[in-house]
Amino acid sequence: MTLNLRRSAEDIGKCAYGIFKKGSEMIGKRIGIAGGKLTGNEMARALSKALREPVVYNKVPAAVYRSFGFPGADDWETCSSSMTSLKKN
Repeated sequence: MTLNLRRSAEDIGKCAYGIFKKGSEMIGKRIGIAGGKLTGNEMARALSKALREPVVYNKVPAAVYRSFGFPGADDWETCSSSMTSLKKN
């Protein structure tokens, strides 16, 4: 599993550039961006290694994720058709 941080920064930079180009249209908007593309299992393995304890990947359906009620929970559906969560054993 390799995460190319330079590529991630370039991707985020392009996204930021697009947002700035839109100007005042984006004022007050919440926009989520992230770099890198790891699967749920890859994230769990990386966290397990960093924390030195088991972390497992659990798929959470979008409707369930939206029901969590934290700010931005609704936005996640636009990123993926099924939400994911990492749960510590």
